[in-house]
Amino acid sequence: NDNKLLELYNKSISIHQSKNQGNGYFLEKTLIKMLEDANIPYRTQVTINSSGLITGFNIKKSKCYHIVDFVCGENIDIGKSITDYKVISCKTTCRERWTQDDWTYTFVPKLYILLTTSNDYPTRERFREDKHRKIVTCLEKKKDDRLFQLRFEDLINELT
Repeated sequence: NDNKLLELYNKSISIHQSKNQGNGYFLEKTLIKMLEDANIPYRTQVTINSSGLITGFNIKKSKCYHIVDFVCGENIDIGKSITDYKVISCKTTCRERWTQDDWTYTFVPKLYILLTTSNDYPTRERFREDKHRKIVTCLEKKKDDRLFQLRFEDLINELT
C-alpha cells in the first residue's frame, strides 16, 4: 500500500544520506592525515563572518556567514582575515553544492581548492579556475577542461 511504499522510500533516502555522510567523513580524515604527514598547519570547520574574518572553530554561531572545511597556514586565529590563508572545500560529490563557496569570490583566499572524489565538478569557466582557484579530484571527466589537471597526489605540492 501507499504507506508502506512511503516508509520504504524514506528509509532508502536515510540510508543514502548516511552513506554520503560517511564518505565525507572518510574524505576529511584522509585529508587530515595528508596534511599532518606533510607538517602543514591547518584548522577544520573555521567559521567566518560576513566581513571574511575568522570568528570561531568547530562551532556554528547563530549569525555565522560560512563554515570553511579546511584552512591551511600559520597562526590561524580569531579576528584574522580568511584572505590570508589557503582554503580547501571538501565535497564527495559537487553537483551545484560547490556554489556554497561563492564567498571566495568576495573574500579571495591565497588559494582556494575544491577537493572532490567525483567527476561532477564544474567547467573551468564556470568555476573561474585560475592560479588561485583550482579543482583537485581523483576522478577526472572524460572531457576535462581544467587548466590545472590536479589529482589527490598533487594536493600537498599545491599547499606548500
